[in-house]
Formats: sequence, C-alpha cells, structure tokens
Amino acid sequence: PMCIATASLDGTARLWCAKTGEALGVLAGHAVLVNSLDISRDGALVVTASEDHTAMVWRADSAKRLFVLEGHAGRLNSAKFSPTGQLIVTSSRDGSAKLWSVTTGSCVLTLQPDVIELISAGFSPDGAFVITTSLDGAARLWNLQTGKAFLSLPGHCRWPHAKVFSPDGALVITSSPGDNVALMHSTRSGDLLLTLQGHHGGLQSASFSPDGSVVATASRDGTAKVWCAQSGSCLQTLSGHREHLYSATFSSSGQLIATASRDGTARLWRTGTGECLHVLRGHAERVCSAEFSPDGSHLVTTSEDCTAIVWDVETGEARRTLTGHIAGLRYAMFAPNATEVNGDEGAAT
Repeated sequence: PMCIATASLDGTARLWCAKTGEALGVLAGHAVLVNSLDISRDGALVVTASEDHTAMVWRADSAKRLFVLEGHAGRLNSAKFSPTGQLIVTSSRDGSAKLWSVTTGSCVLTLQPDVIELISAGFSPDGAFVITTSLDGAARLWNLQTGKAFLSLPGHCRWPHAKVFSPDGALVITSSPGDNVALMHSTRSGDLLLTLQGHHGGLQSASFSPDGSVVATASRDGTAKVWCAQSGSCLQTLSGHREHLYSATFSSSGQLIATASRDGTARLWRTGTGECLHVLRGHAERVCSAEFSPDGSHLVTTSEDCTAIVWDVETGEARRTLTGHIAGLRYAMFAPNATEVNGDEGAAT
C-alpha cells in the first residue's frame, strides 16, 4: 500500500497506510531519537538516522531491518538516498559524511572536511556529486570518484542547514538560522549569483519550485517569501503565522506552498498571489514539518504533540490522524510513489 513514514523523538520511525491511516509497521532499533528519515524513489526502502551514531536501512513492505550502518563517531544529522537508490549518504557530528552501498550496507567512501560537525549531506539531482553543510558556515560540493571537495561555497556566518538544488542541478541555494539571507550559487563555478535578502529573522528553509523559476524561504520572523530565481526580487510575502516558521515547501505543480509554524498551525498558500487558502488547525503543539503527497492532493504535518495529520489540500480538512508515537515527531514524508490518497477519515492507534 501507499505509505507515509514518520520519524520521532521516541527513537522509532513508523510506516502508515496513506489511504486509511492504518499503522503498517514500527521501525524500532535505534537507542535514542531519530533525527532524519528518507524513502527510496521506488518506495521499497527506508533509511533512518539517529543520535545513537548509526543509520538503519529497512524494507518498507515488511518493516524488516536490512542493515545497520555503523562507522560514525557522533550523532547522525541526516541520511539520504541517491536518485538511483543505490547509495545512501549520511552526515554526522563527527565532522564526516559517509557513502554506503544499499546492496551490502558497507561504507564505500568517507568525505572528511576539516570541520567540527556536518549538519547535512545530500545528492545532486543526477547523483553525480554530494553537497555537505557544516558549522563553519560553508557548503561543499564533493566529487564521488575522488572523494575530494571541488567547490566550497562560503557566505553564511554559521549553521547553514538547508541546501537545495534547482531541478537541473545547475544552482544550489543555502539558508541558515544564523543569518537572514539565502544564497544562490552556481554548482559549476561556485560563483555567488544571488543574495535573497529581506527577512528579519534567521532562515529555517529554502526550496526551489519544481520548474526552478521561483524560490520559497521560511523564516524565524514568522513569514515566508517567494522570490524570482532569475532576478532575486521578492514576489510575495506570506504573512499570517504568529510565530516562527520551520519550513515552506512547494506542491508538485508548484502552484501551492505549505508552511509549518511554531504557532501550532500549517497554512496553504497560492504561490502566484500569496493568498492564504487554508489555515490547518488540529495539532496541540508546534508544527515541525509539512510535506505534500506526490500528486499534491494531500499534506502530512508533524508536531511535538506526538501525532501526524493528513490533510485534504482542496478543502483544508483533516482526513486522518496518525497516533502511536510516544514523543514528538520531527518529520514525515509520503513515499515517492504515493498517489490517490483517498478513503474515510480515521485514526491509527
């Protein structure tokens, strides 16, 4: 069945039927909280990253653990599949990123910048290189054949924790809660092309629209902004949240943006006009993430109230609440092959 995966501070991840909200499996094995998860593009595998210094690879259909990825000497901040699903890249507080074979679970390459902690690591859209961000304020692009960094993209004062590629991989945008700007660089030359400036608080996220024409940023100033990716001009300011934002993400069509906020709500906005279409109220605590289904018909939000909620994007109504975690949820995502998320409203326990 089409599934949603959730990651929690209770040390587990869980899989849910996107249609009914039924609990499909508990991914239990980490000693402490799960910081990150990802689902392979074909929906067959899930990877979780934990503060217990390990990542784990699981089968999505059975919740069976296939591999424990051991070798880091500090907590893991992220784990991501390559576009082909053949590799996983992890980032750690130990200052390294590691690439792992999905077939064998073995480490095939270690990327070791001279930094204290790596905050994140991810693949370019074509899987040809890896980008890392670190506490020193720089993002680095790595050649997977040599294991060497071929570009360093400085500019943030500290903590650049978001790095997102344009759909064609020619551009990368980074943001940081340590400053108020997003920076757009060329992945070919490393040149700084645009500085997106206008927020009055640190940035929590930045993302390209699916066609690469605009960028959305989410800030601690309580607003999101939509920017022209060519000129860097601000097209819309999305105002209405009462506290700071954690994320702003596009639907697959690019016509909608979802924001998640510390004020306990998520909101749906029309990209072209900045109009707020729905305020999604239902969580009892801050909303930590909001992610669209691949077809854009539904949204899943996570909260520190230990639940995830699946929402109908057209009506703004809660369709089902996913309950069972015993601590706050960090993140949830639909499997990349999840479509036609319909069914009766209900709760999984």
